Amino acid sequence: MRKIEPRRYRPVFAAVLLLGALLAAAYIVRQRLEPPVAEGVRVELVAAVDLEGGASAGPAWSPDGSVLAVASVAGDVILMRASGDVVQRLKHGAAATSLAWSPDSTHIAAASWGEMRVWRASDGRESARVVAGEIYEVKGWSGRDEVVTWNGEEYFTGWHRDTGQMIETQFVSIGQQQLVPSPDGKLATWQSGAGGAWTVFQVDDGPAEEWSLQGHSGSIQRVAWSPDSSEIAGACDDGIVVWKARTGKLDRVLWAPPAAVKSIDWNYPGSMLLVLTEDGSATVIDARSGTEIGASRADPRSGATWSRDGHHFAVVTSATQPQLLALRVVDVE
Repeated sequence: MRKIEPRRYRPVFAAVLLLGALLAAAYIVRQRLEPPVAEGVRVELVAAVDLEGGASAGPAWSPDGSVLAVASVAGDVILMRASGDVVQRLKHGAAATSLAWSPDSTHIAAASWGEMRVWRASDGRESARVVAGEIYEVKGWSGRDEVVTWNGEEYFTGWHRDTGQMIETQFVSIGQQQLVPSPDGKLATWQSGAGGAWTVFQVDDGPAEEWSLQGHSGSIQRVAWSPDSSEIAGACDDGIVVWKARTGKLDRVLWAPPAAVKSIDWNYPGSMLLVLTEDGSATVIDARSGTEIGASRADPRSGATWSRDGHHFAVVTSATQPQLLALRVVDVE
């Protein structure tokens, strides 16, 4: 019998050991990357409304959280309660590219290039229609009677809610437009240089100070202020992270998103984050631990936004089956 040399098996044995080590390492990494999932809570669908041709703007909750608005490619602006009841179908004509609620939730404005309309939400009555070359988007309201539009460059114009008369025009530089102000109006952050670096600075009457967001890896792609202005959430190479606003220091790494982040939105109590990603999902995570609470399909080209009640949120689904979805986070324990 021919003697078998053990050394002939050593490369095979070593390869088996290496493969086993790699598999074990991959399992450990997978376990670490898979986020914890919350027990006792879930995301459930409350209502769905079909959108002819898809969404062109929105979704947008009224400030009081009672009504949800979305503009369709077909030229309608649909107002829906969180329960799913459609209360108004407003006719804009061309597909609106922007929406904005009045601060008191009584009116909604919609704009397409060259035209803006304002309606009373309670009965759908049109209160103003403005046709002007300086209108590109509606950006918001200044008080309860003035709608503010943007010309696509550096000029913002205020229009009276009921008469449609021009009130004023202001110049705002491109740099100033990049500022993301805190909810309390005391601080702001902006991308201050190449490489995705962001700076926080004071905008109130205090001393002129500024500091960088630090402690993370890679460039910062998206930021969102917490409702109490104490923290800033953002997306970077580490995933979804949170910095302390007053120091810029990294406080915690929350969650590794499955794809590039399109938007981040805090709920009103500051307990959860809604993260919209390019893979077509909107995921709710715990703002302290990063625990996944639930998710919904969502069109990454549209928004994902919380209602003021802190539990309902809204998304728009993709063009293959375009719908406005109202969802909520519920406790099932």
